[in-house]
Amino acid sequence: MTKDPLAKARSDLSILIHLHIPKTAGRSLNTLLRPLYSNEAQVHATGASPERKIQEMSAEARDGIRLVAGHCSHGVHLLLPHPARYLVILRAPGPRLLSLYKYIFRTPSHPLHPILHRGALQFGDFLELAEDRPHLRAELHNGQMRRIAGDMTPEGIGREDELLNLACAHLASPNMTFGFTEQFDRFVAKLKTEGILPDATPPQVNVAPPGLNFERACATLSRSQKERLKQYCAYDERMLAFAYGQAAG
Repeated sequence: MTKDPLAKARSDLSILIHLHIPKTAGRSLNTLLRPLYSNEAQVHATGASPERKIQEMSAEARDGIRLVAGHCSHGVHLLLPHPARYLVILRAPGPRLLSLYKYIFRTPSHPLHPILHRGALQFGDFLELAEDRPHLRAELHNGQMRRIAGDMTPEGIGREDELLNLACAHLASPNMTFGFTEQFDRFVAKLKTEGILPDATPPQVNVAPPGLNFERACATLSRSQKERLKQYCAYDERMLAFAYGQAAG
């Protein structure tokens, strides 16, 4: 059962896809989106990727999906039978990587936690760790651009110019609505104006405790680690500049 005056808008044949980039306030957005839909009408990333879950669904189950919310990549709409609209939150890439490091370090259930914790790895060590872990490297190496371009595979490494063009085209598409972590309240207000969200006070969940800020973390990096960080952020920064330009009109 739907619960508010926006029920009719969410009961049509359109689908919302929250393309959740890790450590961008995506969980805060999910806490606003998920209560608006029945459990049967939504797919999230718990236990498996949204793409895998949708691929394993029957045609009847896919037909009932109205919300996809989880760590996924652009292109998941191709698995769905109805028109879809993407929502995505972008964040300054360097602070996002530091936030991801801190999250993994304090989260025992994360697969990489034992490696970071046992070795007392610092932020720079975390950046180096990705070198021989292809999936972690795809996340750290301009991972926002890669998700929005739709290619998080190891084979996408080395295709950054192509993926940047694709990501910017997706951001400029009429079926994409984006905002910024640093302006989260403004993004929520925009979604209310567009009828995607009802009036509600945006929560702040999964917020990191006080700790090393980005500038101080960078000061601890070796020269080679600073170069690696620069490489890992360069295309995300270019995409973010494009997005701010689009938002400014």
